[in-house]
Amino acid sequence: VNANLINQALAATYDSGMTHITLTAPDNEVYLGSNPIEAANVGSNAFKVELIPSSPGVVKFTGTDVNRATITFLNAQMQISNSRFVEGTEQWNTLFIVNTDITAGVDIVAESGQLKLKLFAPDLVINRLENRSSIPASDKFIKKFVDLALKYVLPVLLNQTIDISMPDIASDGYRFG
Repeated sequence: VNANLINQALAATYDSGMTHITLTAPDNEVYLGSNPIEAANVGSNAFKVELIPSSPGVVKFTGTDVNRATITFLNAQMQISNSRFVEGTEQWNTLFIVNTDITAGVDIVAESGQLKLKLFAPDLVINRLENRSSIPASDKFIKKFVDLALKYVLPVLLNQTIDISMPDIASDGYRFG
């Protein structure tokens, strides 16, 4: 499997909205797709971290190990929210929005018509910070808060395998054009 094929699959996955990743706490659930997660379903005093890429990720193979690669998302948006009780219902309150470039190591295996991606700890470059909370916080404080959120979120995210279905072009009935 070459990088071009994987990047085409990532583009299709991005177009479908499935690269929008939401993690919630304290339930430690991971959601793929842009469907809204209701705060009432997570509970009070909950947090939500959303990763919303602005474009498909790009895979590049590194070194001599054909399974080892990096995946990069440029200008991804990370939103950190907490739940709060407003007018009789739990609602999400966006605290911070972070624009970031993300590069992570990834192991890629093609198996049973799927690409299986296993991510490793990412490197983040923060391009822009936006404080939406009512707390007057410095950029330094927001960066520390983002680091704290990532320390909580990363073990959950890195414990996941992302499966991308691939069509079997060798099967009967698959038509081109």
